[in-house]
Amino acid sequence: MKTQVEFDVAEVPKKFKTEEMCKVCIERGGRLTQIPENLLTKEMWEMAVARKPTDIFWVPKMMITTDMYKTAILKERGDIKVSKSHKDYEELCRFRRQVT
Repeated sequence: MKTQVEFDVAEVPKKFKTEEMCKVCIERGGRLTQIPENLLTKEMWEMAVARKPTDIFWVPKMMITTDMYKTAILKERGDIKVSKSHKDYEELCRFRRQVT
């Protein structure tokens, strides 16, 4: 029995999308814009940012973790700006300077 989704989640009507479909979509390189916000989990945001660091700009500010920022900063060689409202802003700015 196959457990992988055999289609693009963007082609599935919104009311039939499941969290598992969306997770597989992100694992395969799908865009966050294809997934309804109510189905996105912290794990999916983290996977998306790890795969494509500039996706951090799609993540709601209150959902961005320090680790997400660090991953994005490392992969983009310091080219990611940190939100001043983030609780670890100073630490992340120091980290960003070390990377560049």
